[in-house]
This record gives sequence, structure tokens and C-alpha cells, in this order.
Amino acid sequence: MVNIRDAHALGIGLKTARLKAGMTQAELAARSGVSRRTIINVENGHPTGEIGRIITIARALGLAIALDESAEADDVDLDTILGDS
Repeated sequence: MVNIRDAHALGIGLKTARLKAGMTQAELAARSGVSRRTIINVENGHPTGEIGRIITIARALGLAIALDESAEADDVDLDTILGDS
């Protein structure tokens, strides 16, 4: 599992999955229905990527994006936010 803490980490995770799948950026763009420029921007960690596009790209790679509570002290407690105490 990869901990996604920022746009850069997300980009690295998606690029790693793309390379593992043996896909080029152009192939992933065609499969996910976004431009190659979008793939480049996401993989380079540009924080301007629209979350819907990022989810579409992840799904095209067979990935799911999930929120998982971390044990680190500076992380947000999801149970508190969601009211699941």
C-alpha cells in the first residue's frame, strides 16, 4: 500500500502502477479518456489535477483510492471527522 500524502506522492504511485502495467502515457490517456498532458501533469505531482480525472486514471490502472486512518500523531482522525466515535 502507498500512503498518499500529497499530489507528488499520488503522481509517483500512479506512474509506478502505469509502468508496472506496461503502459505508455498515451495508452493510459486513451484508456482513461483524458489527455496525455493530464497524465503528465498528474505524474509530475501538479496539484491542479481534478479529483474526478485522477480517480478515472486510477481506475484505468485497476487501482482504488481509499482513505485509511494513519497511526501518525499529526494525521487527521477520520472517526472524529465522520462522527464514528
